[in-house]
Amino acid sequence: MDKTVNVVICKNCGNKFEGNYCNICGQKIINNRFTFGVFFKDAIENIFNLESGFFFTIQQLLLNPDKTIKEYLSGKTKVYFNPIKFLLVVAGISALFVIISKTYDNSIQLTTNLTNNLIEQSEELPPFAIKLMAFLKTYLNVIMIIIVPFYAFSFKLLFFRTKLYYTEHLIINCYAFGIGHLLSIIVSFIFLFIPNSTAIDMVSGFIILLAVYIYFYQRITERKLLGTILFSIFSMVIGFLLFVVIFNLLIFVTVFIVKKYTHLL
Repeated sequence: MDKTVNVVICKNCGNKFEGNYCNICGQKIINNRFTFGVFFKDAIENIFNLESGFFFTIQQLLLNPDKTIKEYLSGKTKVYFNPIKFLLVVAGISALFVIISKTYDNSIQLTTNLTNNLIEQSEELPPFAIKLMAFLKTYLNVIMIIIVPFYAFSFKLLFFRTKLYYTEHLIINCYAFGIGHLLSIIVSFIFLFIPNSTAIDMVSGFIILLAVYIYFYQRITERKLLGTILFSIFSMVIGFLLFVVIFNLLIFVTVFIVKKYTHLL
């Protein structure tokens, strides 16, 4: 007696197939409505999957960053967590840690001197500009993620012999910045038990981030270690300076426009 073949039409790409996953795009078949249980189960499976997902990507990046990134760049993306999603998840973890650990005020005080100065000197600024500066101060940790495209640009300039596209450097930077940030969070947790260690904590965070970049690019480019260290330092400095210049330019233009608009009113 012939068995009845259960043919499923993929809701993502329209492919006809058998089983629980589309053999073309990998979409999982979900026939039930999105109750909280279905949503939570799907999220847990994606994040904690030992053969793909967030933690699998972390493991592979720490052990074999060259193999992992080269596979991703070659098109093997299904098993790895998307680099932009990876960075956003890390940003969420970082924000949660800062709130729970109550280190927010100390870290912001040391990293927002420029914004603080602008706020203190903002007596002549219109109310909207003052609110803008306060917003930038409050969410600076999240806004700092915007520095990643600038790092990618500077690494593209200095590591031009790799012949990688800018977008490919951006993928590397998303992963490197994310891993560096995660390791920094672990170190920051240790510093919570050491009084007056905020400054040391922040310096160690930068050193960890730099070390991750050196580790990644040395494995990917197979350059000599000394050359990779120097080029990585220069790339991060250039990227940071570009970020600061453009960030402050945007603030200046915004304040100028608001002032002009307020004056016309």
